[in-house]
Amino acid sequence: MIWNSALNSTNQNLPSPVAGTGIFDPSTTEQYKAISSYWQEVDESSGGTDHAPVGDLYSNTDISEKFSTVGNPVTTFVWQQQPKIDIKMTVPDIDFGTVNNVSQVAPRKNSMVVGFDNNNNPAGPVTLTLAVSLAAPLTSDDGLNTMNNVLIYREAGKSDQILDTDPYQIYSGSLPNGPSSIDWDKDQGILLNLANDKHIVSGHYSTTLNWTLINSI
Repeated sequence: MIWNSALNSTNQNLPSPVAGTGIFDPSTTEQYKAISSYWQEVDESSGGTDHAPVGDLYSNTDISEKFSTVGNPVTTFVWQQQPKIDIKMTVPDIDFGTVNNVSQVAPRKNSMVVGFDNNNNPAGPVTLTLAVSLAAPLTSDDGLNTMNNVLIYREAGKSDQILDTDPYQIYSGSLPNGPSSIDWDKDQGILLNLANDKHIVSGHYSTTLNWTLINSI
């Protein structure tokens, strides 16, 4: 079922999608069917098509409320035909504060928590892997000095891993529906080992971490 908001702004006769119902399209011999009770915005501007939409999901009620007044943009909706991946991730800022002893691994000042919000539809747990890498070495504020090989990832039962520009997998597992998180205590996760660089110049250093999330449903 394909519906264009310009054809019926009141939506009074809008049929409800039913999972498993076939979608007739005379322009193709391919077989399509609804997989849920939701409509999905095609969102042509982002590359969506009638049978590969990329926009948000809407119930009949959502659409009725959205187009209950005049003046809304012309929008094309179709019955949802493939899983909608909607996973949000929040990553922490990591702070080591002032470090005076360069002969040992320095813990973070804060906890390390990566948060997730799994709103995939159809709902269900997803398998994911999470990796982290450095965008660049730790660099002083004036840009004149760097610290190399000092950021490490530590996990119980494994050898410390020096972080660099290649993604290093730090988690593999199942992500449940809704909000969840992966947590590390102050002695695990990303830590600072200044002993790995023998030519450190005192100063304030920073860098950017790249987080890579790969999931499947």
